[in-house]
Amino acid sequence: MLDNCKENYMLSLDSNIHEMPVVAVDLETSGAYPIGNEICEIGMVRYQNGKVVDEYQSLVKPTQKMGSAVIKIHGITNEMVEYSPSIEDVLPIVHNMLKDAVVIAHHAPFDLGFLAYDFERYSYDLPQMPALCSSLLSRKLFPEAPNHRLQTLIRFFELEQGVAHRALDDAVACLEVAKHCFDKSEPATLKNLIAIQAKKLSWDSYSIDALRRNAVLGTLVDAIEKKQEVKIDYEKAKGVSRGRGLKPWGIVRNPDGDYVNALCLRDNKNKRFYLNKIRETYSSSSFESEDS
Repeated sequence: MLDNCKENYMLSLDSNIHEMPVVAVDLETSGAYPIGNEICEIGMVRYQNGKVVDEYQSLVKPTQKMGSAVIKIHGITNEMVEYSPSIEDVLPIVHNMLKDAVVIAHHAPFDLGFLAYDFERYSYDLPQMPALCSSLLSRKLFPEAPNHRLQTLIRFFELEQGVAHRALDDAVACLEVAKHCFDKSEPATLKNLIAIQAKKLSWDSYSIDALRRNAVLGTLVDAIEKKQEVKIDYEKAKGVSRGRGLKPWGIVRNPDGDYVNALCLRDNKNKRFYLNKIRETYSSSSFESEDS
């Protein structure tokens, strides 16, 4: 099975993107980070052979109530999702639609991070095809755009205006922006588009289970899920800062370097701490002293 996946992947790299199964995805969520936050709406549009062949949209009921700040962003209230299916209920549909397709999203690392986390939580294999980002592609292919936010690109390309920050409308817009990018790329192959976006977006790069298996980072993942403080030894230019207390908000898996966003308890400031510089992690209950 794995050999067949690899063979299909290699054949697909030189295929015309318009002929391949492509799924544009957009998520609305209860927060910025997949660990400790949840999907509250998903929209998907499947495109193949030059036309839309399927679409899917569903609100999703998070296990925790959403806060007012995030509700102001997407307009999805706790009352709206009260009787919606759980993420476990919708994942079979989502996984079936994505598993053999090239996924594209606007700021794709965000969407891949949430989906990979939930796929792993419920024992689904991560898709094998590489992903594309319409934000990265549009930056390279349409540098003359005022900026590369999705709503700006909708106006730039004179696309039909849907409801901003609603998943299906944003997925449709993402696909339309992507099609402009496909048309401008030459040749319009998956291999060339990956080269144009200049960042490798593979599903495995967003695996949280891979971090759990890491002796140092597994403790950090556990602390985020349990909303606990943690202490780390962190490599800096002048040496290792030991016992730095953090209140971790979430992990960002990023092609430019994975990091944890956290409140640094020593400085009382929110900071990024890159995972490749964390030398040791201690649960707050097992570490008593702090050495700066």
